[in-house]
Amino acid sequence: MPINLKLPSIFTRKRPKTLGGLIDRLYEMRAARLEENERFKLMKKAESELVDVILDEFPKVDLEKASGKLATGSVTGTDVPNVTDWDALEKFIKKNDAFDLLQRRCNTAAFQDRWDDKAVIPGVEVFRKIGLSLTKR
Repeated sequence: MPINLKLPSIFTRKRPKTLGGLIDRLYEMRAARLEENERFKLMKKAESELVDVILDEFPKVDLEKASGKLATGSVTGTDVPNVTDWDALEKFIKKNDAFDLLQRRCNTAAFQDRWDDKAVIPGVEVFRKIGLSLTKR
């Protein structure tokens, strides 16, 4: 099935010349995207529900793979970690220098809380990310 994606006209029209016109266009584009996002969420939910139905059917027919006219589905499994004791895991990581078990990512809210309390955190500097706030008039 070929996918034929076209952007709504709001995304392809000639760009306004004034700052106010640009802001209004951005607001219209964001509103259109958010509407599409809601449609996407509904589609994703319907897909997820159908996956659950299909996975429930496989054991009933004693199969791990089945085909329709367009596609084949098969049951898969992936082992993922589910931490039940963070203290024990942290001890293991430190003792075995196994920091690769964790993802290297900062919790922005936790950093901001400490910065609000004037804390200095070694090895970290503040980077001012610039954005644009857009609100309906």
